[in-house]
Amino acid sequence: MSLVDSFRAHTVEILARYERALRDADSPLVATADRWDQTRRQAEEILGECLHMLGPIAQERPDPQAATRELGIDRARQQILVADSIRAGILLWRAAVPVLREVAMSESPDRLPDMFDRLHEAISIRLYIGSVAHEHVRLANRAAAAGNDQHSEPEGVTRPDNITEREWEVLKCVGRAYSNREIAKELAISEPTVKAHLRKIFRKLAATSRVDAINKVGLPHRYRS
Repeated sequence: MSLVDSFRAHTVEILARYERALRDADSPLVATADRWDQTRRQAEEILGECLHMLGPIAQERPDPQAATRELGIDRARQQILVADSIRAGILLWRAAVPVLREVAMSESPDRLPDMFDRLHEAISIRLYIGSVAHEHVRLANRAAAAGNDQHSEPEGVTRPDNITEREWEVLKCVGRAYSNREIAKELAISEPTVKAHLRKIFRKLAATSRVDAINKVGLPHRYRS
């Protein structure tokens, strides 16, 4: 059996070890089936990156940024602490290392350092991306709790029925003259997602520009931070 095949055959064991460790630690990431499903999918992606570097595997590995950012936002909204994500990363490492060592020592001992490096990198980048997204949500919530006027509705203006709450948030940022990058940072989403929201807004409002869009919903141009 090749190193790739042997590693693939042991991923189920690693995930089982990981889940047991999370439950033993009473982690909120396994408190519900949905949360464990999210956590498991991310662990599978991390292990998949380790598997991919051993090759040859035809499929491209997905970019971890978008999915991990959304997961960080979701965890912040569920009031799951960054510390819980960090602990999960440590527990995944502890679950994977003994299995990886056993697989590598039986098949290709010289690949073990590379496998460990890749596992560490895959876990670390996700912790960083998720933590940044989590922090954006936390800061936005704190500003809202403090009654920051830039997040309040302008007087006499209401959201049109065909505009979603997220699209309305994007429109208010447009009214404050934010760039796509600034909107993405403000709402903790990606720039491509901002552009997708804007395309939908323009279509729904039959708007030809950003200024035309905010004029049609009645947002004042001066509505900015």
